[in-house]
Amino acid sequence: YYFHAPFKRPKPGLVVRICQMLILPPYQRCGHGKVMMEQIYNLIQKDDDKEIVVELNVEDPCVGFTLLRNRIDYEFLKKKCEELLPERYRCTLVNILADNECDEENLKKLFPVLPDTEGIKIASLMKVTKNQVHAAYELYKLDFGQRHFKMISVNKNSTGNDIAKQDKNSAAAQKQFRIMVKKRLMKTYAERIGSVNELSEKQRI
Repeated sequence: YYFHAPFKRPKPGLVVRICQMLILPPYQRCGHGKVMMEQIYNLIQKDDDKEIVVELNVEDPCVGFTLLRNRIDYEFLKKKCEELLPERYRCTLVNILADNECDEENLKKLFPVLPDTEGIKIASLMKVTKNQVHAAYELYKLDFGQRHFKMISVNKNSTGNDIAKQDKNSAAAQKQFRIMVKKRLMKTYAERIGSVNELSEKQRI
């Protein structure tokens, strides 16, 4: 169903909400859910002269549906990265392991945290929620990191010292990716964490 959101930022319009999506067991794991979701995305991207869809969200998604939705949003972001992402947040194919070990500053540039202001702008273009943009962005960065370091690690001309450097740099890159995700989570749950006094409870959150 859909409803009009007059106070939606950055612009008002229709919000489309998916309540339920059912694929019968014999037809599951065949790609039908992905095709259905992609058709919905195609529909909401077509702006009508009278009513403009500004967001697609889901009422209470299960884990499987969330994974499907994240994949579709990630693929959309990856395909349209030059249109959606400012240059400093895009993935570059620079071989950062060429001669020297990666330093922390270079790795931070590869995995910058996406600020909420940019998240809101991208969400309005993708017509999804801000949280979905962050999920897609993190998958986009994770995919880049895995592909980049995998491509280097299978280099047949690598020596023993090169492989040791690659392992060290790969571990450092994974650390920076985790830090990027943790910073976003800390910001998301800052209010909840601040309301807890017990240290053990804060660590659990």
